[in-house]
Amino acid sequence: MFSAFSNSLKIPELRSRIFYTLSLLFVSRVASIIPLPGIDPHPLQKFFAEQASSGAGNLIGLYNMFTGGALTKGAIAALGIMPYISASIIFQLMTAVVPALSRLQQEGDVGRQKLTQYTRYATVLICLIQGTLLILALNNPGQLFPGYDVATYGPIVIVSKWSFILTSVIFMTAGTMLLMWLGEQITQRGIGNGVSLLITVGILADIPGAAQQTYSLFFPSGWHRSKSWASAGGYYGGALLDRDDGYHRSCARTAEDPGAVCQASGWKQGDGRSEFIPPAEG
Repeated sequence: MFSAFSNSLKIPELRSRIFYTLSLLFVSRVASIIPLPGIDPHPLQKFFAEQASSGAGNLIGLYNMFTGGALTKGAIAALGIMPYISASIIFQLMTAVVPALSRLQQEGDVGRQKLTQYTRYATVLICLIQGTLLILALNNPGQLFPGYDVATYGPIVIVSKWSFILTSVIFMTAGTMLLMWLGEQITQRGIGNGVSLLITVGILADIPGAAQQTYSLFFPSGWHRSKSWASAGGYYGGALLDRDDGYHRSCARTAEDPGAVCQASGWKQGDGRSEFIPPAEG
């Protein structure tokens, strides 16, 4: 695998595509950590950390995973690439129902370009709706995140409500459109499907945190708790081996074969008893 990767870097065109894809993926990660103006992401991050440590999960956490953690950071890419995917699915389904869209799909490259343009317009509309609802929910986080208490964690929005709604919706819409453009550029000039790579990189970015949360879930007291689990496993393993040694052997003698035929049975030490099996009749 490493030799194949090193050989691919020796081809100029393939090498330029690889570095171009990596640079655009880096830009997408930067967009997922730039917070919106007027948001304090620390209360939300603290809330999600406590939810993860207690083993609680919900759809919001799943959505945050697909955005690469941008939602908990209050980033400009908090909506992620999901509005574009939703718009694409909507138009794919509508081409089977609406005759005008079906004819556009059959017109070749020109028709597909028009469908792509309509998909982009629908993406903007979805971003405006989802962004507004998300910002309104962040003003009242208890409605969006069950168990969130403002008195305990603190407010997320720290500026005026209406100005924050206007600017944040614009920024999040621009962030999603940026991700959409990056995905299209990766597909055309890079390697692989751009949208799939953006989602994959977002999920991979959360693997270190997910691994730490999984470890704290199984071993909440740290290394000492893990040693106690190992000790308990060793104790029960020894008990099973000891019980396995307790098998006794019962010997049966048949008329055809007077020699003893021994087989393991039972859980106690054998007492040396033997049994006689009479010959079969007939």
